[in-house]
Amino acid sequence: MTESTPKASDALRPSDERPGLAAQLEALGGLWWRWLAVDAALRALWLLRPDPFGQPLVGKVEWYLFHAIGFDAVQLLWLALPAALAVVVGRQAGRVQLGWRIGRAWSLAVGGLFCLLGLIDAEIMRFVGMHVSWSILRTYLNGAQVAELPHLLSRDAGGPYLPFALLTAIPGLLWWQWRTAPVPTVRWPRKALALLGVALAGWLLTSVLWQGAAREWKLTPPLTLLWQDLQRGARPDRPPEVVERAKKALRVGHAAGYPGSNATFAVPAAPLVHLSPWQRCQAIRDGQIADNPAAACARDRDGDGVPQARDCDDAQAAVHPGADEIPGDGIDQDCSGLDAAPYNVLVIALESHRALGVGHVTGGPSWSPRLDQLAAEGLAQRRAVTAGLPTIASFMAIHTGLPACAWCTVATDFATARLPALPLTLRQHGYYTRFFSAADPSWDNQAAWLRHWYHDVDYDRSREEDGPLFAHMASWLHTNLAGTAKNRPFFALVMTRTNHFPFARIAGVQNRGGDTWADGMRDTMHYADAEMGKLLDALRNEPWFDRTLVIVTGDHGHPLGEHGHLHLFDTVQVEATGVPLVVWGKHPKLGPLRGQIGSEPSSHLDIAPTVLDLLGIDLSGAWQGRSLLRGGKGQSWTAKDAMWAAERGSRRLFVDGSRHLDRAGWQVFDRTTDLREDKPLALTDADAELAADLMAVATWMYDLYGHDQILPKWWPTPQQ
Repeated sequence: MTESTPKASDALRPSDERPGLAAQLEALGGLWWRWLAVDAALRALWLLRPDPFGQPLVGKVEWYLFHAIGFDAVQLLWLALPAALAVVVGRQAGRVQLGWRIGRAWSLAVGGLFCLLGLIDAEIMRFVGMHVSWSILRTYLNGAQVAELPHLLSRDAGGPYLPFALLTAIPGLLWWQWRTAPVPTVRWPRKALALLGVALAGWLLTSVLWQGAAREWKLTPPLTLLWQDLQRGARPDRPPEVVERAKKALRVGHAAGYPGSNATFAVPAAPLVHLSPWQRCQAIRDGQIADNPAAACARDRDGDGVPQARDCDDAQAAVHPGADEIPGDGIDQDCSGLDAAPYNVLVIALESHRALGVGHVTGGPSWSPRLDQLAAEGLAQRRAVTAGLPTIASFMAIHTGLPACAWCTVATDFATARLPALPLTLRQHGYYTRFFSAADPSWDNQAAWLRHWYHDVDYDRSREEDGPLFAHMASWLHTNLAGTAKNRPFFALVMTRTNHFPFARIAGVQNRGGDTWADGMRDTMHYADAEMGKLLDALRNEPWFDRTLVIVTGDHGHPLGEHGHLHLFDTVQVEATGVPLVVWGKHPKLGPLRGQIGSEPSSHLDIAPTVLDLLGIDLSGAWQGRSLLRGGKGQSWTAKDAMWAAERGSRRLFVDGSRHLDRAGWQVFDRTTDLREDKPLALTDADAELAADLMAVATWMYDLYGHDQILPKWWPTPQQ
C-alpha cells in the first residue's frame, strides 16, 4: 500500500493536510450509517421471525418496522453527538488527531453496544415478553437460567441457536467496522446530514404523525429503557401497616362474597391464595405449607366416613371419593376434580361496550337488544365494572381474577410473573382452550401470556371487524372443533374490535342519524350486538350448544361527555368503567337465577370464580372475585394510574391516588339510586376506611406482582 492510500486503521497521519470539519463529520456519519443499517437488519429479522413457540411475533410487521427504525435513528443521532462534539472540541483546541480518535472510538464502541443491546432486548422480548432491564438481568443471570439457555435455544421456532449466532456476530461486525471505518477525505458531510434527516423523519413518524403507546413500549431502544430504569430506581415496598390493611380488605371481602365459607389464607409466601379445607390438608400432606391441623384434617364433619383430608366437601355427605357422580349438575360428587360431562364455556368480551348503553342495566333505551335478551334468560349484573383501563388491563383481570395495580401495566411490567388464569386452570382439567382475537395480540403484549394460557390463538388481520370475526368463529366451531378438541370440553374467549374509538361506521353498520361520537357509538354497539346474536344463532344447532355456558361482558366503557370527559383515560367513573356482565346457559345452577339482575357490586374479577363454580372445580387459588351464584356481598377495585375507585355496599368511592388520603381528591356516589354517578354525597367515616383500603390494595398489588408473590412456587401452572 502506497503512502498516499488512506487506511481505515489510521487516525490522522501527521503528514496529512489538516482535514476540514465537514470531512471529519462525513467520516463519522459513514460509521453511524453502517450501525443504522446493521440495526435495521436486526430489527427486520426480529419482527419477521416467529416467537420461540411458533406464534407470529407481530401480526402487522409494517406497523412496527418503520417505527422501529425511526426510534433507533433518533437514538443513534443522540449517541453520535458526543463523537461530533469530540471532533469539534479537538479542532478548537488544536488537537485534531486526538479529537478524531476519540470521536471514532466512541462511534465504534457505542454503535456496537447499541446493536448488541438491541439484539439482546429483542430476544428477551421474543422469549418472555419483557424488555431488558436491570431487574430482569438480576433475575435471569444466574446459574440455573444460564444452564437452561442451550435447551431453550435448541427449540427456538424462530431458528435453533440463531439468537446465539447473531450475538456472536456482533464482535465480528465491530472488528469489521474498525478495519474498514471511513477516513475523513470527503469535503461535504452528506452522510452526517442524511443521518440527521432520517432521525428527524423518525421523530415525526413516531411522535407526531402515527403515535401508539403499545407500539412505542415494544420498540423503545434498550439504552433508553436502561437509563429510565436506572433513573426510576427500585420502588420501595409498602410499609407493614399498609400491607396488613390490604390483606384484611381482600380477606374480609372474600368472606363476605362466600357466606359460610371455611376457606383459609394459609400460604404466607403467597398471601392472596385461599385454600378450601380439603386443599389445605392436601398442601400440608405434601409439605407445601407448614401447618399442622391434624385434628381438623382427620375430622369427618358430614359423617360420610371420609375424613376431611380426602373429602373435597366435608359439609355434604353426598360428596366424597367414590360417591355417585351426577353429570352436568356443577357438583364434583366423586372428588375427581371436575363435574362429569362438564359444560363448554364461551366468553365474549365486546370492545368498549359500555353499561350505560345497555337497557337491562339502565332501564332505558338499549343499544344492545340481543344482550338484553340473554340477560332476561340468564343472570345479569347491574353494577359491573372493569378493574382497569384500557383493554389490556381488562384482558388481564378477566383471565386472572386479580385487581390491577396503581401506576403499572401488569401485562408488560410483570410478564414473567406466575399468575392464575382461567383457561390455564381449565387446561389442567382437560379442556381445550382457544382465543379468538379481532386485534393483533402482539400489540399490547397479550401474546406473551396467550401462548402459555391457550392451546391456540386465532387471529387474522382480515377478520378485524366483528362480522367477519364472528362468522369465522361460527365456521371454525362447526367445522374444526371436533377434530381439534378431540372430544374434550372447550373454553373459548373472543375479544372484538369494531366498537372502538372513534366508532367509525364501517360497512354493515346502520346509520341511525347524527354524526357525534355518541351517535357513532350507538350504531357500532348495535352492530356488535347484532353480530354477536348471529354467532349464537349459528351455534344453536350444534350438538354441544345446550351444554355451553355463554358469558358476555365489555372490556371497558367509554365516556361520551358525561362529567366533562370525552377520552377513555380521563376518568374511572361509570361511563368509562361500567360494563355489562351476563351469564347464560341451560345449567342447573343457573335455573333459579334466570332473569335476575344482581344489585351487588361486581367486576371482571367475578368471571373466573363463577365459571369454576358452574363447572364443579374447587375454588382454591388467588382469585379475588366471587362466584355470582353464591348470593354473597360484592366489592370492586379499579385502578388506572392515579385514578382509583372502590365499590362496597351501596357506595362507590373515587380517590385521586396522587394526593393519597387528601379528602379534597375524593368523591362518593350511591350506586343503588344514582347509577350514572351524577349526585355526589357527603363523605362519611366509612368512606375514609374504604379510601384507606383502596390505597392499600392498589399499591400493594404492585409489590405482589413485582416480587412474583401471587402464586406459590409449588402451584401448578403448566407451560405450553
